[in-house]
Amino acid sequence: MGVTEQRYTYGENMASPKQNLLRVIGKQIQAIISAHPINSPEQKQSAAARVMESYDSLPEIYQEFFRSHHSSGQAFPYTVLTPAYETSDGRITEKLIYVIDHTLYVLEKNEATVVKVCYPIDEINYVEVTHTPSDLLIKIDGATNLGIASSAMLGCSHTTDPIFTPLFQRIRLRIASLNEKAPSRHLERLDRWNDLQTRVMDMARHCLLPGETVVHAILQPEIPGGIFSNPESPTHTCILTDKELVLIREDLSRRGTGDTICNFIPLNKIHLFSLSRKNENLRVVSIQLKNHMCFECLFDASLENEVDQFLTRTRELMPKERAYRRD
Repeated sequence: MGVTEQRYTYGENMASPKQNLLRVIGKQIQAIISAHPINSPEQKQSAAARVMESYDSLPEIYQEFFRSHHSSGQAFPYTVLTPAYETSDGRITEKLIYVIDHTLYVLEKNEATVVKVCYPIDEINYVEVTHTPSDLLIKIDGATNLGIASSAMLGCSHTTDPIFTPLFQRIRLRIASLNEKAPSRHLERLDRWNDLQTRVMDMARHCLLPGETVVHAILQPEIPGGIFSNPESPTHTCILTDKELVLIREDLSRRGTGDTICNFIPLNKIHLFSLSRKNENLRVVSIQLKNHMCFECLFDASLENEVDQFLTRTRELMPKERAYRRD
């Protein structure tokens, strides 16, 4: 499965009103992380992503962005500071991320300055998460409050993965609060692949958020390429929930490392599906978003009926375009 781009630029239910609902969930997650400390020097070096507990705990360079919010007596939002570090694709800058009302704020530190970018939650097109043995890389793609296409790259140790759950709950599921005891439902729809023991299916169970329901799922094992070439397509899965479309695939550029790439696409950001024949043995599902981004998934022809069912169920859940008539 690959990603192609057309040539465009493109808490607790009983929490009091003064509490920030994302912080309620975040504190519970922090307690779990604290009970399982990071031991190796390598992990300690990369595990710099952390939750900011209060206005006073913020690095001074970020405090001015919270001053009016703090002076008005509002609850401090759930806030995560991610590190600056080098990756094989270049340097990721330090960032501070948080959600207030219906907006995701990303403060990016560049030397002695900070740039603020605001993403209305409803304008976020998808979230991409790359899991490696040591790190977690996150891309948030959307349009800013100025209507400009933009994306933000974040990173941290994979051991601090859980601290992003409250933010993902708000961004991916578009909900501000959720009973933390609400389980992911109908995970048994993934059980038919238990014997395969694939990294992709392990990741599927890991990344589904509490409260979202698995409606349909399809798994495509690796499709071999030529004798001396990379696979035609890596092992990948498409999972439809009541909130989003989840695409998970092995990272072909880093074979043998266990790296996986996960894309989380809100159903209302999908523009259209298409199913086409690549050749006699292969079918291509194209998922085009409203920002012209296109994800492509390759399937063996033997799964064509199952793919048809998957597309039908997805179209049924996609929000229908509303026609407004002026009086």
